[in-house]
Amino acid sequence: MAVSFVFLSGAKHLEKGWKVGDIIHSVTKTFPDGETYVRLDVKDLPKSKQQCVYVVQTPYPEQDRKLMELFLSCHTLADYGVGDIRCVIPYYAYARQDKRFMDGEAISSLVVMDLLSALGVKEIITVDAHFMREQTLIKRNGVAVRNVTAVHELIKAARDEFGEVEIVTPDFGGSRWLETLGVDYLAGFSKVKVCKHCGAEVTKCTCSASKREYEVKVVYEKGSLKGKNVLVLDDMIAGGGTMASAARMLKEELGCEAVICAATHGLFVGNGYEKVAEHADMIIVTDTIQQKMRKKLRVVSIIPVLEKAIEVGRNDGKDSG
Repeated sequence: MAVSFVFLSGAKHLEKGWKVGDIIHSVTKTFPDGETYVRLDVKDLPKSKQQCVYVVQTPYPEQDRKLMELFLSCHTLADYGVGDIRCVIPYYAYARQDKRFMDGEAISSLVVMDLLSALGVKEIITVDAHFMREQTLIKRNGVAVRNVTAVHELIKAARDEFGEVEIVTPDFGGSRWLETLGVDYLAGFSKVKVCKHCGAEVTKCTCSASKREYEVKVVYEKGSLKGKNVLVLDDMIAGGGTMASAARMLKEELGCEAVICAATHGLFVGNGYEKVAEHADMIIVTDTIQQKMRKKLRVVSIIPVLEKAIEVGRNDGKDSG
């Protein structure tokens, strides 16, 4: 069955390159008071009410505004009688808070899911969601959340540029993630919180400094990587501190030939890109978030991964129907 797509403001860069699907044109803007406006071109709506419409949105940056665009678009489609509404959210905003660490906290990843479910959305497709590192599919309140990965595309891009690479990840969560995906990697990275003054771990610090200040460092505990090309993999680069620390250590302390830092989502908050680029030979991300041209940055298309996920989701729907 044919499908249609709505590309909202955070996903306009993904509009070209799809092999199948009709486009439902949209207009989004912000009123002077900051509220969000959305209009869908009604003449583009599918003739069959059962034809599937995918609303594509990356809610970053300006997560709140772009999520509101998503909610308004889904509501409008339902209001016009579209019976099969699905969302493609390449970067799932508010994914970090996936559990309640302290009493009274909002679980933001579930809030987004529940709001889309209430709007009649049947499926959400996302890529390397932070709260689904070890899951490919969950169902909640009638909506299926399908998590796919771009890791293999990142590894291929690194090998295309540098040949054979040793793969590492900068934290324990990343290790579990790569194990789940069946990726062979070299274990040994860990995060340690140390005193800025004496360099000792927090639990061992006896520093007499008047002001206690700590920083997170990445350490490598075993193995030799001297003269080798190393790929550091994670699901996202946000502020860049963890990646930069890993790249610096690999390059300066362990004598690696080349260090490639790769992540599915390149947020590059503040000077995050500059931090990593100072020590890495190349940075590879996908275009789940629109990127600007930068000297050391290579951007891999996420469209083939999303198209495959859409095909799997449609086939699953036929099987269940």
